[in-house]
Amino acid sequence: MKKFLCVLLSLAMILSLIPATVFASEYIRDVYVTNIPVPIAGVRWESQWDKSEMTYDNSSYAVFQQPEWYDETEKRFLESNEVFKEGHSYTVQVWVEANDGYEFDASATAYNMKGYINGNEAKLSKAFEYQTWAMVVLSYTFPEVKNNKKITNISVTDIVEPKIGKQSIARPHYLKYSEGVEGYRASWYENYHAGAEKFTGVFAEEKTYTFEVIMEAKEGYEFARKGDEADVTVTFNGIATDVVAFDGAGRLCVRFEYENLGVAKEKVMGAITYKIKEPVIGENPSYEAENQRDDNLYVIDTKHSGTVNGIVWEEGISDNSRVMNPEDTFKAGEYYHVTIWVKPAEGYLFDKDRNDDFMLVGAINSEYAICGGTDESAFVGYTFDKLEEEKRTIISEVEAVSNYSDIAYIGDKESTPQFTVTKGTPVRIEFTGWQTKDEKGEFVNLPHGGTFTDAPVKVLGQMVIDGDANKEYVLAKNVKLTVNGIEWLTGHSGFYDEHSACSAVSMEINTLTKKEDEKPAETDKPQETEKPQEPEEPTETEKPTQTEKPAETEKPTQTEKPAETEKPAEKPTEAEKPQDTKSNPFVDVIKGQYYYDAILWAANEGITGGTSANTFSPDSICTRAQVVTFLHRMIASPEPAAITLPFADVKTSDYFYKPVKWAFGSKITGGTSNTTFSPDENCTRAQVVTFLWRTAGQPKPNGKSNPFTDVKADSYYYDAVLWAVENGITGGTSANTFSPDSNCTRAQVVTFLYRFINAG
Repeated sequence: MKKFLCVLLSLAMILSLIPATVFASEYIRDVYVTNIPVPIAGVRWESQWDKSEMTYDNSSYAVFQQPEWYDETEKRFLESNEVFKEGHSYTVQVWVEANDGYEFDASATAYNMKGYINGNEAKLSKAFEYQTWAMVVLSYTFPEVKNNKKITNISVTDIVEPKIGKQSIARPHYLKYSEGVEGYRASWYENYHAGAEKFTGVFAEEKTYTFEVIMEAKEGYEFARKGDEADVTVTFNGIATDVVAFDGAGRLCVRFEYENLGVAKEKVMGAITYKIKEPVIGENPSYEAENQRDDNLYVIDTKHSGTVNGIVWEEGISDNSRVMNPEDTFKAGEYYHVTIWVKPAEGYLFDKDRNDDFMLVGAINSEYAICGGTDESAFVGYTFDKLEEEKRTIISEVEAVSNYSDIAYIGDKESTPQFTVTKGTPVRIEFTGWQTKDEKGEFVNLPHGGTFTDAPVKVLGQMVIDGDANKEYVLAKNVKLTVNGIEWLTGHSGFYDEHSACSAVSMEINTLTKKEDEKPAETDKPQETEKPQEPEEPTETEKPTQTEKPAETEKPTQTEKPAETEKPAEKPTEAEKPQDTKSNPFVDVIKGQYYYDAILWAANEGITGGTSANTFSPDSICTRAQVVTFLHRMIASPEPAAITLPFADVKTSDYFYKPVKWAFGSKITGGTSNTTFSPDENCTRAQVVTFLWRTAGQPKPNGKSNPFTDVKADSYYYDAVLWAVENGITGGTSANTFSPDSNCTRAQVVTFLYRFINAG
């Protein structure tokens, strides 16, 4: 070392003879060297040193050689293979030389610089005497070496593990560590190998990923060692890993490999809707629920913690609630809440948007319910009205006769049977539809005007008590119904409020006969007004007229009409573009248009068809009846509440009868007056977003910032518009206009629905 320094001194003296004006060097006034590890008792000083690990401003100066260590207790420099000793203090000396074009700001006798080691101010001294300094020595004395607490076991939790389609997240300070440990750096790698680059993308299927964490010991702690090797056991999210080693600065480096992620699962979105027996005074809670969707994409999570068969009943509300036991009974004067936990079927995940927000809506017994969860577990919950003592006469048995002895005949077109109640008045029986078995042996709706074959059929109906009679009578929960001497199946009974009582009924006819020559008397034929029509896409004749406008309470006067297509705010994002393999039957729906994804989605989900086999008519105006029908189909066409519609312009034979009845019973619309719904009137943009907002449960917008000059604070649609903008359902027709009174086109309506179902 000394011989080398003498040579270096000679070179420096020769350089000092060259006139200073030959070079125009830039002065160095601050010298920083960091990443020098703290001395640890029992550790060889050489084992921790790697010159490449030290950091400094390498553009103007460089570390000349490995640092030297001086034992302040024994007053000597450490030799090779020596270890740091407990109770001793040590000074590190770092030799730094200026790069070409730079020189330290100093003269032969003084300097105007500061030096720092690991952020602590260090002493500066000259390496040699000559006109300008080409090399300096930084010295810093570390505190006395203590016998720190040894860390032998480390648990690292809260690691966001890789899932197909999810963004990789590596945040060392967000993780949780055992006592005495803190995170220094965390990284993901794809197919890890020496020199591999960090992975910062989205996890893909059939790939292997490695998570690496570098940890430091806090003051008063140190990692256990065996010689130069780590003697520490580490677990990641409870799983042990054996890839544990020290880096060049004495930190602990740990890696864990997540092997083949497998194949991506299909996403499930839409409505989680169940039917469950409602609370009845004196009865036990039900732990059986019926899935109201027939696609089998999700099931009740019967093993969910804290549930009975995946279901939890609670008595009371808010802080006064308590979880019920199966042997408990319902009491008068109490509120009851049910929560049903569900999970996706094998091979599926519940969908989320790009903000990782949940994308499902919920319903229990056809009523809007709260819904939440993750992509692998979800819940739907509903609070029933307070139970009151029943003061009405309970009807438990009903008998009736039909106008046809066999109700249905082979070769006849479907017709509307009528029923006369002979026992159990004031109950009446309403016909609601026919079903027939298909090739798979499953019952499907028989189209309006369809013909009976020899396949088994099912007639559907409901028992109803309404009007003033409802104040005195109510159906029993398990009412018995007999028609023409044959017992029918009865569904959920006893659903009632102050207006109605209702029970779903059905009967299967497994063997149909040919119709006899004689026909029923003319008086036996069903009335034309009682023929229900299966929901189907309205024809062009269903377009609205301009003869009248809805009441001001729901539809403001029309002042202007927006452009035929939405502004750029309504254009789809990149993630919303459909796959090229998706079939598009419509010649007037072109890829790249803002509504392209939405229309294909609506057609594929059965929410709406086209106006013909190959046209959708995106710019045609939507009526109020059409919008409510689309909305009803979007949430899986739940059965409406058993109420009497007050609207004179909505008949049971109308295709939109059930959707309007459902919307009115769910308080999604109140009509345009007390007695009119105005089904053929044009639907405005304000009305559409209001319907959606009410379907979502009328949530309050997060903020009150209103960018639209044409949306006033006292408007009935004010909260609905702000909520729709916050959730990306609409961006308005310009930066500062929403055009609430403008008519909504078919393309705009399905776009709103599409964004609503994807907004979470």
